[in-house]
Amino acid sequence: MKKVVVFSGSNSSKSINSQVASYTACLLQNNAPSIIDLRDFELPIYSIDIEENEGIPQKAQELYTVFQDAAGFIIASPEHNGNMPAFFKNYIDWLSRIQIKFFEKKPIFLLTVSPGPNGGGSVHDNLLKLIPFLGGNIVVSMKIGNYTETAAADYFTKHTSLFSELAANIITFEKSFL
Repeated sequence: MKKVVVFSGSNSSKSINSQVASYTACLLQNNAPSIIDLRDFELPIYSIDIEENEGIPQKAQELYTVFQDAAGFIIASPEHNGNMPAFFKNYIDWLSRIQIKFFEKKPIFLLTVSPGPNGGGSVHDNLLKLIPFLGGNIVVSMKIGNYTETAAADYFTKHTSLFSELAANIITFEKSFL
């Protein structure tokens, strides 16, 4: 089984994106999920001054190693004012200083989850452009809107067509490893 790193671009302890990312990871049949929390890799806000004076932070190096060891990724991102959260962008900034193509052509399942009806459509579109620039191979992507549940299982029990789409996307994602 290959390792799939699963994470959310949110720093909220109650993140709906983290919930959906973890739930999606449980649907993997042929690969081993490794759910990480970016908050465990605490980084300063990227600054060229920090990089020049102190170098790349150790936690950024550790996260880069986690990414190198992965065969693929499941990423869920919230939308803040039409963009990814500054928290998530900061990780991208640091990782790209180590290696601009840090996703290394590995398969990615991109999710955006929002309580709004558009399912994080703006950030979804932005990430569809950005991730390939960073070396990612987006195999499947999905926007999930009107998400107001406290548990992902409850949401997908009520929205069976979305669950079917999610399950089909997992199958497509896993086929990309063959």
